[in-house]
Amino acid sequence: MQGLVDCGALPQVWADAALDWSDTESDYYEDYSSSYWLDTVYFSFDSAGIVTFRRYAIYAGELRTAFSLVMDSRTGQVISVWISTTEAGRASMPEATTENLQAFLAQAGLASLGDWTARPDLTYTQALYSTNGQALVAADCKNYAIADVTMPYFSLGITLCAEENLPRRMT
Repeated sequence: MQGLVDCGALPQVWADAALDWSDTESDYYEDYSSSYWLDTVYFSFDSAGIVTFRRYAIYAGELRTAFSLVMDSRTGQVISVWISTTEAGRASMPEATTENLQAFLAQAGLASLGDWTARPDLTYTQALYSTNGQALVAADCKNYAIADVTMPYFSLGITLCAEENLPRRMT
């Protein structure tokens, strides 16, 4: 996470929110046959070597993801990061910028594709697309609701995507 901050892909305040272990209403959650210690980072991996790290928290009485980080275990390359924080932090949380995206694709070694173009027609707050690489790097900084509480989140990721499959804004 700190590597993303150091290269400019992730604002420090969002990394701090991801590592804020006091943001949950409880330190334990149990529901039917599932139980989660909320002071633990959980991980899962697939046969291709993709690892997902996830931390949970209780917001408005419900179990939610506080942060998720997906990376390639062979290279250490971060593929995506998703961070949520409490409503109280929203006013001070920075929006995603084109500079964040450019830093993210540079640290991924993809700046050399050379044709990254801003795509305001897509459903993301910020998006850059490479026709050469058929790759999309996108970020969102929006709110979602849990009961009567509004929660801000920051999402940043890269994916392969043919241009005809890009998620376009409805007009």
